[in-house]
Amino acid sequence: GRPSSEVDRAWLVQRELLAAIRDRMVERGGRLLVVFVAIKEARSEEAFRKTVVAPFERPGLALDVDRDRPGRRLQVICDELDVPFVDLNPVFRSHEQPDGLFLRRNGHWSVAGHALAAEAVARRLTECGLAVPRQPGAISR
Repeated sequence: GRPSSEVDRAWLVQRELLAAIRDRMVERGGRLLVVFVAIKEARSEEAFRKTVVAPFERPGLALDVDRDRPGRRLQVICDELDVPFVDLNPVFRSHEQPDGLFLRRNGHWSVAGHALAAEAVARRLTECGLAVPRQPGAISR
């Protein structure tokens, strides 16, 4: 369904805050990259419906909730602000074992989840010219 006016206002505030952060970064010679964090509940449509949607559904009321809408909306804002963006939800979903990217007892990332996120962010930083790719065989400290 269509987001409420409160949700629309919240996105406008989010846009204003990101613009202010971007401007502050530029003033200091930096550049902002927005990373949309992957959540365990969004790893599959089934998991999302079970943990996020179903608890709020009532008899005769089926909720139409799109698990990717927030990421798409944030992408649009970042595009408008000329701020690089990476959504980790699709990255995690495309992994051969997305359940293994999260700890079993809570929604925190596992070691494998952190590694995958680091790779995706490093790749995006390199694409944007914000980082230099490591050379094969380079020693990391």
